[in-house]
Amino acid sequence: MIEPNHRNTEELRGKVLSDDQKIDYFISCFEDDEESIIVRHLTERESLREIYSRLPAKFPVLFEKLLLNYRWSSIWLYGAFRLLDSTDDKPDLSGFLGEIFKDENLVTPCLQNGYIQFAFAYDRYDPVCFNTNKRTSANDFEIVRLDHELLLQRSKIKAIKTLAPSFELLIAADYHQPG
Repeated sequence: MIEPNHRNTEELRGKVLSDDQKIDYFISCFEDDEESIIVRHLTERESLREIYSRLPAKFPVLFEKLLLNYRWSSIWLYGAFRLLDSTDDKPDLSGFLGEIFKDENLVTPCLQNGYIQFAFAYDRYDPVCFNTNKRTSANDFEIVRLDHELLLQRSKIKAIKTLAPSFELLIAADYHQPG
């Protein structure tokens, strides 16, 4: 596990970055991490159609750009949670879709209540989700960690912790909030 290496934070402070620059910067923070695997992999926007047909909302724009431009494995953020892997040999996003729907007992109550899992907590059980019930003005969502025990035993949603007010702030160079 490694925390993003925000070595250029001072250089970026005060600059307005495009969405592509934000994603590229975020990815560059993992260059020195020997555990993470990140490769540039352009995916057609059409690949999102199948995913979106099964979700209560679209991903935040920055996460969508991340999905369409990179494939990854073992990306731990702030030692608190790990992104669902998106690596596979297929040209579409079926591997990532498979990760989202890996455990129907978790995913069903999440989606029914407006939560889209995109990561899991350090314990490898609690889902980390976009809370589509709390949309920001920039079409982004609050990031929360859910209690997996309540989900599995009673199909109830309980947010254990809000990890970030949005995905954009989560990946911002100067944002850091351990799990």
